[in-house]
Amino acid sequence: MSVFVANELASILDSKISIGRINIGLLNRIIIDDLLLDDQSGKEMLKVTRLSAKFDILPLFSGKISISNIQLFGFNINLNKQTPKDKPNFQFVLDAFASKDTVQKKNNLDLRINSLLIRRGKVSYDVLSEKETPGKFNPQHLRLRNIIANISLKALQNDSINAAIKRLSIEEEHSGFELKKLSLKVIGNDQRMKIENFAIDLPNTSLAMDTIHMDYDSLGAFDNLAQDVRFSFHLLPSQIALQDLSAFVPAFGSFKEKLQVEVQTDGTVNQLNCPHLSVSVGNHFYLRGDVSLQDLSHPENAYIFGNLSNLYADPEGIAFFVRNFSKNYNGVPPVLQHLGTVSFRGEVSGYFTDLVTYGQVRTDIGTIQTDVKLSSNKDKGYFAYSGAVKTKEFELGKMLGNKKLGKVTFNLDVNSSHYENQYPSVLLKGLVASIDYSDYNYENITLDGEYKQGGFTGKVALDDTNGSVILNGTINTASRVPTFNFQASIDKFRPHALHLTPNYEDTEISVKVKADFTGGSIDEMNGEINIDSLLFAAPETQYFLDNLKISAIRESENQKRLPARGIVLISN
Repeated sequence: MSVFVANELASILDSKISIGRINIGLLNRIIIDDLLLDDQSGKEMLKVTRLSAKFDILPLFSGKISISNIQLFGFNINLNKQTPKDKPNFQFVLDAFASKDTVQKKNNLDLRINSLLIRRGKVSYDVLSEKETPGKFNPQHLRLRNIIANISLKALQNDSINAAIKRLSIEEEHSGFELKKLSLKVIGNDQRMKIENFAIDLPNTSLAMDTIHMDYDSLGAFDNLAQDVRFSFHLLPSQIALQDLSAFVPAFGSFKEKLQVEVQTDGTVNQLNCPHLSVSVGNHFYLRGDVSLQDLSHPENAYIFGNLSNLYADPEGIAFFVRNFSKNYNGVPPVLQHLGTVSFRGEVSGYFTDLVTYGQVRTDIGTIQTDVKLSSNKDKGYFAYSGAVKTKEFELGKMLGNKKLGKVTFNLDVNSSHYENQYPSVLLKGLVASIDYSDYNYENITLDGEYKQGGFTGKVALDDTNGSVILNGTINTASRVPTFNFQASIDKFRPHALHLTPNYEDTEISVKVKADFTGGSIDEMNGEINIDSLLFAAPETQYFLDNLKISAIRESENQKRLPARGIVLISN
């Protein structure tokens, strides 16, 4: 019988098929062993070790299909298509059994499967023209294995369903994603559906929800699920290890420890509201707020707006995130340790790769007001931020661990970009109203320039009661050959009053400098320095240098000349 059935099916499908054995018992049970079907290119598409079904005969006479149980053991399914627009390799099976009637007739579906058991299953799917992404979930290249399922379909009709997934577990080989267990019960009709007892277990994650309610105008709404199907649910307090989701977000790869999450949502996939969002790590970290999301069906264009009523992290909470986001954890950086307890209240809005944060950051050493846009591109190793940052009496010295620095007050516009393995580029413009250095409070420092490739280009101006300094140009000591090209004007500069030296009490210095040279020492110097109108005024004496010009001229590889010209006037 197995040979006869295989030949008939091969004729219908126009493809190679073989069946090891067919066993029919009592007219209501069929067992098929060692089923093998090739696609039309001659490659193995379906292999089943055992398929068995037991069904009830009497319901067939009233147009109902009632199956007591189906068992599908040891199967391997290989599906593919050449490009996203091409037909899949299993299309010939669908076409062979499709209705040949040109006039469509409505079928009154009435199906019941008391028990569907699946064991030792494998499914592969490939869009052959698309690039593979090892370590990251890719719906165009799937390798599902160890598929185990226990499903009960109590009723399936044209306009209603009553089913339960008692257990479903799957591993995705390419990405490493593992679904340990999924269970749920679904009851629905042509306008509403509810999903009860929904639970998901991942290796280190357990998610549980109360009843999920779904509303729609007709079953046709599922053709545009993201827009036309409305739903609501409450994710009960659940333990989540973000590492379990690293197949979808690779940055979570080192995040092994658990977060407790609770969420309430309603809306559609493309217009989702989360009036309650809570994330916590014991008493050391918690986030409270409400979030709205748009266009989640297209993650690259998804928009988020969040109102964070409280974001709090004590030193243990900060250590938790540094530890879990670090591939090689070497402790919390001192800069973060010195912040103490950190909290934030404000708003977050924008796209996942372009977020704007507006609010207030409080720490143990001061408060910072932010209105900053954050941008990133992981593929290019790019991170950027821009916007306004201001603070009053922030303890900068404590944060940096520098005893000479004290408090700082500033209002700055910042525009910065960072590429991996490169110096950052930072544009700064604004006013440092005051900063403590060496027990002196400097006032009115204006910044307008760019820190790039380890150097600064722009203007820095100090307007203090104990001196004014204006520096305009470029200084780069980080390049292979240090570069200096600037003009400086210093007026009534009092180094003793500024606590820069214990000497020269009541002494003032004024000078103008123009420099254009390269080199980190006298031996390496190439260029010139012009010193103009240098005035050194002390209580007992006064020095005045009208002009001094120093030029470094390389006459040969081993010989350099340093001519200097100037006139010094001394008065008592």
